[in-house]
Amino acid sequence: MSLKQPDRSYEEIYWEYRERRNRIQEMGGEKAVRKQHADSKLTARERLAYLFDDGEYTEIGLYVTHRTTAFGLDKKEIPAEGVIVGFGKINGRRVVAGAADYTAMAGTFGEYHGKKFSEGIRMAKEKGAPFVGLNDSGGARLQEGMDALEAYARLFKEQILASGIIPQIAVIMGPCLGGQAYHPIMQD
Repeated sequence: MSLKQPDRSYEEIYWEYRERRNRIQEMGGEKAVRKQHADSKLTARERLAYLFDDGEYTEIGLYVTHRTTAFGLDKKEIPAEGVIVGFGKINGRRVVAGAADYTAMAGTFGEYHGKKFSEGIRMAKEKGAPFVGLNDSGGARLQEGMDALEAYARLFKEQILASGIIPQIAVIMGPCLGGQAYHPIMQD
């Protein structure tokens, strides 16, 4: 059995992903980042870099994107799905953290935003590591309807299952509207 040669070289694919990663790491774009700074607020990535020892953490779910096609979302890219989830060390101790990215569609909570957050809590529980949630969000992404609400249910379930097993620390760093207000209240 012979493998078909790809139409593009591996180098081209690598550079395409590298450019995509760089675009995602720009978050909501230069204008949104400037506005965040003008409001005397750090961006989600800056917050995580400040939180973790030496500013180092491993991000999970960088390329995750929504699947919604309604209300023009099929034409909208929401970098990292509006939430940065990662793990690293704080004072030498392993910690998992999630930071809502207000520069990306006001950090609104959609289906895959919720899945990333839930996965972070589940990972923390499995590793016996604390979870820190940095909240700065405009609430539910209403364009996603029931998919966003289902993601809330999944997140709340993970929080309940982790309660009493790992420390869950909530930090409110900006708006925390709607369902996003329940999330920090349910943390320990």
